[in-house]
Amino acid sequence: LEADLAAFDGALATADPAEIFPALTTLLTRYPDNSQILLKAAQLYLLQGDDALASQYLELIDPKERDATDMADGLRELISLRQSLAELGNSELDRAFGTAGQAALKGDFATALEGFLSVVEQDRTYRNDSARKAMLTVFKLLGSSDPLTVTYRKRLMQALY
Repeated sequence: LEADLAAFDGALATADPAEIFPALTTLLTRYPDNSQILLKAAQLYLLQGDDALASQYLELIDPKERDATDMADGLRELISLRQSLAELGNSELDRAFGTAGQAALKGDFATALEGFLSVVEQDRTYRNDSARKAMLTVFKLLGSSDPLTVTYRKRLMQALY
């Protein structure tokens, strides 16, 4: 498993779909029930903009695996975020939220968190707390001990109270 994961990570580093997708296929064929691999597949297809296929992989994750389930929930929330971005208008807050949302979808979580925090600071109730909820989604994806989570959770609390 470790050697196959290393090969997949090496393929990802090339950013060449001709290497990435065969490596992913190998992983999925050899380890079809491995939640870590299913999450990687979902993440890859989410980055590719294929929300339907990403969702299919997320559905295969064993709900008893808490860590994988938390990550899967975060990825599902990113899919919902992408859908909500299509409904934005042209206000300054809509543009700021949209930019932060696009950053989150690309995996640029530092930029996303800064953008969502800016929206919270300007209007904490914007679109039914969408910016705050988006920050919570990113925290879920990063994990509670990630330095970005620690820093921005504190900044979010300061902005809210």
